Amino acid sequence: MLKRKITGVILAAVLILAIVPAIPAHAQGAKTTVYANTAEELENAIASNTEIILSGTTYSYEYQLMISGVENLSIVGVKDTKIVSTDAYSTVVQVVDSRNVSIEEVFIGHDVPPDWGCGDPATVIGALNVEDLAVENCSLYGCSVIGFNIQSSSARFSNSIIWDCSMRIGHMASSDVVFDKCTFKNNGYGNEENGLMSGYDTYALWVLDNDWYYEYSNPDALRFEPLMTFNGCEFIDNNISFFKNEYGMGYKGALSYNSGMTEVNDCTFTNNAWQSAGTDEPGEGETGESDVGKEAAPDSWAQEEVNAALEAGLVPDVIGSGNWRGATSRLNAAEAIVLLIEKACGMTMDEMAEERGWDLDTNQFSDTDSQAVTFLKYAEVTSGVGDNKYDPAADYNRAQIVTMIGRAAEVFFDADAQGENPFTGVPDWAAPFVGYAAENGITQGVGEGLFDSLGVLQNQQTVVFCYRAFNVWK
Repeated sequence: MLKRKITGVILAAVLILAIVPAIPAHAQGAKTTVYANTAEELENAIASNTEIILSGTTYSYEYQLMISGVENLSIVGVKDTKIVSTDAYSTVVQVVDSRNVSIEEVFIGHDVPPDWGCGDPATVIGALNVEDLAVENCSLYGCSVIGFNIQSSSARFSNSIIWDCSMRIGHMASSDVVFDKCTFKNNGYGNEENGLMSGYDTYALWVLDNDWYYEYSNPDALRFEPLMTFNGCEFIDNNISFFKNEYGMGYKGALSYNSGMTEVNDCTFTNNAWQSAGTDEPGEGETGESDVGKEAAPDSWAQEEVNAALEAGLVPDVIGSGNWRGATSRLNAAEAIVLLIEKACGMTMDEMAEERGWDLDTNQFSDTDSQAVTFLKYAEVTSGVGDNKYDPAADYNRAQIVTMIGRAAEVFFDADAQGENPFTGVPDWAAPFVGYAAENGITQGVGEGLFDSLGVLQNQQTVVFCYRAFNVWK
């Protein structure tokens, strides 16, 4: 599958195999199918020549799921299957000394409280001395520091998404890794100055190490020509100033996409921190100054609906005067939802509050005096974050805005907002409202059956969601 350095040891193994009688195909390729319904059953089922079928539940580990010393193993999930670690410093799934291992249709990440974050070196998937690791139709998500750490291995990621990793997407050393039609979104948000950290390690989307270190530290490991290949992938909203890091050096702009150990074929780049301001993709030789924090027009997909929302008066000033691709805060999301309700009902917030006996001058949360937030609390459209707080400055996510829209539909329009959720990876509390939004054309997800529930909500997304809801409600 991939270029591998051929050593004397490997040649000797080939000569030995040549004189050994062939093993029947059914003996070396057949798999035993095992159904695992609990984390313990999954762990106990790991063995060579095995297909493990998961049941669509959450498989939670205090540390990690370890896969070691196996061949020809498949782990296959169904809708809403998750493998999680409750340890904020661990690798969630670690594969070691194995061959031909595949993981399909699984959400993999850390399950820790939102205010914890993850500590270095928290990783979603790790591989060491693995030949032919396949990750297909999976979602690898934060709070991990990095999405993957592939060392002395060959791997292929297909139709998968790596998102919300706080430092970078991945680390590759002495390996050959291929990405086919994958999405990399909102990674690097925890870095200082859009990824420019002090010291040797100038943070990049990828860190690609030369092989010398691993050759001397692990001389018996598999050896691969170091190469990372991207085919038809999307890079969206990654807050990192360099596309890659090679031998401790960062590279900006298009010249770095195909150089050294990286090949990039038919990929798209949208609103990443290394891109030049005002462009979707840097031109040949551009240095790629960051456009994060600068005013930016809506992306092409949102332009028409954003303009229509502006004409309909559905855009609050706090959003319309800022960066369309910037994050929507919880306070600004509340302003947008209240304006949507006012336009759809044909009444002001004050008129509706008076009709219902709600006192908007009595703050409902201890950390904000926003009447919009108070109005939504009375309406039970929002309940805050607990401890009598709303956390107005925090970023909102896609699941939260759609949930607010669904609850508002129930309260103000007597709608049945309990739809059938068609996407994977949607939390239970949001699923019926996401289903309602999907059934009514308020959302179509982000592709490949994903909704990106925890993706940081952009101002343009907030406006488009509200505009589509307005068309449904009116």
